Amino acid sequence: MSKSTFKITNPYTEQIEKEYPYHTVEDSLQMLDKAHEAFHSVWKNKEVSDREKFLIKAADILQSRKAEIAKLAGIEMGKPLTSSESEIDYCIQILKYYGENSARFLKNQSVPEIEHGEAYLTHEPLGVLLSVQPWNFPFSQLIRFAAPNIAAGNTVLMKPTTSVYQCALAIQKVFDDAGLPDGVYNTFVIDTDEIEALVSNKRVRGVMLTGSEKAGASIAALAGKYIKKSVLELGGSDPFIVLENADLDKATKGIIQGRLENSGQVCTSSKRIIVVESVYEEIKEKVKEAIAKVKIGDPLDPETEFGPMSSEAQMDTVLKQIKQTKENGGTLISGGTRLDQTGFFIAPTLFSDVKKGQPAYDEEIFGPVISLIKVKDDEEAVKVANDSHFGLGSTIFCEDISHAKQIAKQIDAGMVFINRPTTSSPQLPFGGVKNSGYGRELSWLALTEFSNQKLVRVSNIDADY
Repeated sequence: MSKSTFKITNPYTEQIEKEYPYHTVEDSLQMLDKAHEAFHSVWKNKEVSDREKFLIKAADILQSRKAEIAKLAGIEMGKPLTSSESEIDYCIQILKYYGENSARFLKNQSVPEIEHGEAYLTHEPLGVLLSVQPWNFPFSQLIRFAAPNIAAGNTVLMKPTTSVYQCALAIQKVFDDAGLPDGVYNTFVIDTDEIEALVSNKRVRGVMLTGSEKAGASIAALAGKYIKKSVLELGGSDPFIVLENADLDKATKGIIQGRLENSGQVCTSSKRIIVVESVYEEIKEKVKEAIAKVKIGDPLDPETEFGPMSSEAQMDTVLKQIKQTKENGGTLISGGTRLDQTGFFIAPTLFSDVKKGQPAYDEEIFGPVISLIKVKDDEEAVKVANDSHFGLGSTIFCEDISHAKQIAKQIDAGMVFINRPTTSSPQLPFGGVKNSGYGRELSWLALTEFSNQKLVRVSNIDADY
């Protein structure tokens, strides 16, 4: 039997903030009815330029509510206020990007090689899309899916994680207040075991999930079973390669930022720091010094850089992985324990001597654990970087850009960043390979993932068919 309610626990105070009812399957199917009706009666037939206006309006509203909405992420998942505000700034950028560029990207595309007539592609929306999103970026995960697909003419059923439901409701209200027609964007939460009722429905034309490998495999299986287009982003164990001629101060800053942002709870976090032996000891000392300066505290304090883990369960999982890494030969240099205070805090943790067979090498640790891996040279660095069943993002620090580009060609990942940690922006395609999933978010590609690239061929001569 499905659960009837869910509770939201503040990870800093450990107190229950709110309790909400789950939607029933019947509730979600009623939302599907609205989304399907909105698609056919209102949304798909609007000009792209008219759809864009709603996104620009939503960006303006989100900007005006930035301070109040940002606090919700601190309350629900422990995200530091400055990080929450930056995330909302990013959401505004996404809304404006698709609000200003979608019509240009979705123009009919001519096929010039055709003789005796013309041929072109149109980009037409598929219909109702189901999106299942995680908790770690409770605003931008929703916006990055919704904005391009709303611009493309689709309607959206958005299932956020229950732990950040107030954040999701705030985004729903932004879209509502921007005047988006009823049924175009719909927020709901049903028990995960009931998701098949939606995926199986013929009116749902596509499915997108950001989450764990297990959740992705489940959604992919359902999408395949019912022949639905799907896009998956399933996390990673991103390599961060430091080569001999890297600027070590910049690399150290990149390691701290790339690994400890959001308390290490980032899919593209730099989870394996691969350092050539000639600079390994120096990097180790620099990172050790830097990690001790991180400001830990109340997420709603503007001075805080590092907040608690999102939940007690998440904290326990990471502590278990830390323990197993230490037991299997990893050298714990700092951190590695729960802080002795209220809140689900793990001290920022640094391991050296990380090797295959340890969780810090083999698994995605979704927490504040910096794992240093020593390699002999560039060739071994590439080998270790690719020695993962994940392939999302990656980073190379090297002052010889030409050489760094050659290394980048050898990295088996969806994204490679040179001399900066892996990040995302509206203009750049985001996605991975291997067990990190398939398909792309953001950039112009996001407008086409759930569009029908329809061919129209016009002939101007009589032909023998």
